[in-house]
Amino acid sequence: MNKVFRPIAAILLVFLSIKSSRVEAFSNIGQDIPANYRLLKTIRILTLNVYGKKEKRCASRLKAIGKKVLAADPPYDIVSFNEHYDPMVKLWLSCDGDYLTNEMLRDGRYKDEKGIIRYHQQYPNGRFYQANGGNSLFTLHNITKFDYWKFTNHRKFVANGYLFNRIKISKDLSIDFWTAHLEAAGGDDCSEACRIKQTKELLLKIKKHRRGNPVIVAGDFNIGGPRNQIERQKHLAEPVEIPYRGNSGYEKIIKLFDYPRDVWLEKNSSMEPIDSYTYDCYRNTTTKKHCEDFYRIDYLFIPTSLKFQNPNYKIEIVESKVTRWKTDSGIDVSDHYGVEATLNIYKRFD
Repeated sequence: MNKVFRPIAAILLVFLSIKSSRVEAFSNIGQDIPANYRLLKTIRILTLNVYGKKEKRCASRLKAIGKKVLAADPPYDIVSFNEHYDPMVKLWLSCDGDYLTNEMLRDGRYKDEKGIIRYHQQYPNGRFYQANGGNSLFTLHNITKFDYWKFTNHRKFVANGYLFNRIKISKDLSIDFWTAHLEAAGGDDCSEACRIKQTKELLLKIKKHRRGNPVIVAGDFNIGGPRNQIERQKHLAEPVEIPYRGNSGYEKIIKLFDYPRDVWLEKNSSMEPIDSYTYDCYRNTTTKKHCEDFYRIDYLFIPTSLKFQNPNYKIEIVESKVTRWKTDSGIDVSDHYGVEATLNIYKRFD
């Protein structure tokens, strides 16, 4: 294409893609909450891959994560972890997950009580000689339903998969919360097709377990996404020439989800790219080596499709940030940064 006309063509393609209803990925952006919807609850959520390997002073890192969570003000209603491994595994690669668990339970807010379950940790279970998947959830509220699954194409020695918790936030609000950890291209040898298959399995379970509650999906998807809306619009216009950093497949999983809201991206649509990364081995001291790889691969998704979400609820994104926590000695608590969000949840009352 002639270079003179390339920018004009790109602008036209972006305009058409935005107008298209099938690329309306964040359909609730800018919408006011209708008058017949009443605020039920404001909640805070954190998702973080804790880097559960026995590296970079793992005990102090995991303890620091727990301390940071407990210091949050307002407190997190829901905390979702990946790579929080079972201490019984004790492989030469894994850190004792009890360092994190014990700190999370220290002041009692996330601890089970009689008749109240507040956490499930280190799922899915592995078989003999197989490490568990390391997905965990802690909440201030009661978990009334729980299940977990392995991906059918998970790697041999780690049972990667996903975790489902139905959380009763208040007497008139329960949330269906899903924690997932898709596999990477490196040690897992998981390609784009592999992660697409894992996403399809996750979505089939979300549809099957849908009971009319608001649905939120969190975790490390190991798929690089847009760093702001400007980059996304450019990518949609010229996907080959302007790829996203990281493993490919973001737009494909967005389509499989039937265009959910990408919480951080929606709330930080014009953020500088460097502030969006959740994996950054250039600045993060806990990554395996110094390099120039940085991606946005950890997400909070709010489905909008009627296949997954109840239209009688609306969710307002009040705030969403990338957390860059360090230990007291200045070590990053994980090779990933976390994603947190504050959400207002409304319900329709006619």
